[in-house]
Amino acid sequence: MICVTFSKPTVEMFLLKHPEVKMIELRLDLMEIDKTTLQRFLALPVEAIVTCRPTEKIPENQRLTLLLQSISLGARYVDVEIESGTDFIATVKKSAEKHNCKLIVSYHNFEKTPELSELEKIVENCRTAQADIVKIACMVNDERDILNIKSLYAKNKIIIALGMGEKGTITRIKACEWGAPFTYAAAEPDAPVAPGMVGYDCFLLP
Repeated sequence: MICVTFSKPTVEMFLLKHPEVKMIELRLDLMEIDKTTLQRFLALPVEAIVTCRPTEKIPENQRLTLLLQSISLGARYVDVEIESGTDFIATVKKSAEKHNCKLIVSYHNFEKTPELSELEKIVENCRTAQADIVKIACMVNDERDILNIKSLYAKNKIIIALGMGEKGTITRIKACEWGAPFTYAAAEPDAPVAPGMVGYDCFLLP
């Protein structure tokens, strides 16, 4: 399954053009939308992941409030970074369980892909944080990095392991084939929210 990521409030227009899309990600840290618009987006007939990455523009207490609000409004998934801390993640998890929302605990490394043994430890840390789905996204610098990312699928279930950067694009295209429940594509191909992310149209090519 392809999850289409939005950094702009163009969700409804995009879904009119692509009614086959069944899953979206709302990057609240990049979108300026009010509660009414958020509620409207979460009422659309698609599964929605809500993500709000840490940023200087959004204080941590406000970020937590946005995530909890999204869960109560009907988000089916919520993505929280492993670095967010035990209390932050536990609070989100408690709300997610109450509202039948799945917790994605994610790890990002924008410089490199750690060795496989370290990646395995990171996956375990995410599971310890009560992740329903573990997401790993690391910068790919060479082919060995791609092999390490692919190897994670051999030992782990319900995991999404992706490479960032131009060299990591193949991992995004192959993710579902390797075992990921879904992969990500940008709604705006000229403005991807992660290095190496391809536009949704790339998945429509024969």
